Amino acid sequence: MICFSRLPAQTRGILYMLIFVTVFATIDMTAKLLGERVSLPQVLWARYGGQLLVLVLIFAPRLTPALRRALHTDHPWLQLLRAVMQLGATAFFFAALQHLGLAEATAIAELSPMLITLGAALFLKEKVGVRRGLGVTFGLIGALMIIRPGSEIFTPASLWPLATAACLATYVLATRHIGLNESPITALLYSALFCTGVLTLIVPFH
Repeated sequence: MICFSRLPAQTRGILYMLIFVTVFATIDMTAKLLGERVSLPQVLWARYGGQLLVLVLIFAPRLTPALRRALHTDHPWLQLLRAVMQLGATAFFFAALQHLGLAEATAIAELSPMLITLGAALFLKEKVGVRRGLGVTFGLIGALMIIRPGSEIFTPASLWPLATAACLATYVLATRHIGLNESPITALLYSALFCTGVLTLIVPFH
């Protein structure tokens, strides 16, 4: 068996992204099924409450010192922005699943890589070559073919996954900036605390 830690950094990054896509596809499928049975705030609360529960279990053996270290951040406002965008992306996408098919909503939300690429060039000063530029262009054309603005097929529900793409792009750019010098656990903890707290206030009304 190949030792994961011995793989080149770029290979590990690709594997992490494959795992990420697989996990989120499972979350989206589950959200689509749950959305037909319970209200959206309940689905969102379960998603972020579950994340918070997992983190509490991780910290349980050494709760106080580990939690204090994890809560330390040099970018509190970026952490807050990241949490808000993550909640917005999830809420908009789960709302889209109540009106659109999973494949259609996902295809429209896949505008996010194009927005991320543009944002990385504008705000993070990362280099975008010809191949990435062509990828962004063709991705945009593909999304417009699915949405078909101005046609009879277009519905206002198509705006939900578009909002998802915008929120997700902002979330990823903030994560990239924070992740250069802070632990992933810190970002996970802040988003779990914020999102679970907000949704706990909303869920009783649903």
